Amino acid sequence: MVLGKKAVFFTFIAVMLLSVLILSMNINQTYRLRESIFVTESRIGAMDRFIDDIEDDISRGVYISGFRALVGIEDHITVEGDYITNINPNFYELFINGTLDGANSSIMLNNTFKDWMEKMKSEAEKTDIILNFTLNSVNISQNNPWTILVDTEVYIDITDERNTSHWSKLENVLTNIEIDGFEDPFYRIETNGVYSSRIEKSNYSYFVSGTDITNLLDHVSHGYYVAFPGAPSYLMRLQGNFSSSEYGIESLVEVDNLPSEYQHGGSIVDYYYFGNDDPSAYHVSGAPTWFRIDNQTNMYGNQTHIQSYQVGGLT
Repeated sequence: MVLGKKAVFFTFIAVMLLSVLILSMNINQTYRLRESIFVTESRIGAMDRFIDDIEDDISRGVYISGFRALVGIEDHITVEGDYITNINPNFYELFINGTLDGANSSIMLNNTFKDWMEKMKSEAEKTDIILNFTLNSVNISQNNPWTILVDTEVYIDITDERNTSHWSKLENVLTNIEIDGFEDPFYRIETNGVYSSRIEKSNYSYFVSGTDITNLLDHVSHGYYVAFPGAPSYLMRLQGNFSSSEYGIESLVEVDNLPSEYQHGGSIVDYYYFGNDDPSAYHVSGAPTWFRIDNQTNMYGNQTHIQSYQVGGLT
């Protein structure tokens, strides 16, 4: 009878110890599982933050490389003394390789989009992330008179080195570059490098008040530009194209600043003054004798130059 009670007691103890052991094992497994989940969640969180950062970095890289590529084109025009042709392929070459017609551009040194991609890959490696890019396309276009649109399509592939997460996306990155401060090649090329003009948007809301043309004369002397649908756009100017664009811009040439061999009596609207078209032009009362403006309409036929510059009663 005593032995039976001892057996029950030892059995009870054994069951208790086994329960404690099982509980301990379950707690340990639960801890490990929770630890694993926490690590995975942390890595996924890190990936999410990295993805947000990388999208911002790509946009920044497209802007900087795109801006420098436009400066590189401008520099090429200055050095070669001629307009550029096929602007999209030339822009792409500068944007990716930092070359134009195979020649290195110092302006693009360490600032091509390829350089940016390598920098971003190196940063990713520091956080155990494998980053790969494929640049599918790059195109530039004029999307309003004062900005250039850089449109890129980039395939992004991101993998955690521990294989906890993977993310891929075909990203369309659009970046606008303002043309303010860029050089207008019409002036440099058409005067054989003697004269240059940088694009600056006019700050005048009106040019003429009654017979007072002070603002108009100041607009000309500062080389300011206005939007005029029917004038060439900035991208067209880079290519020596004097025809019409809905995103056209124009300036008025201050003729007496030009060497005498480049002075003539035509309209001082820049693309007529430097181009082959020679429309009838009219002197503006109170202005210098060379100050002559044509009365050509914009491409929509609803505004002439005389109306645009508010000199209708002065010609």
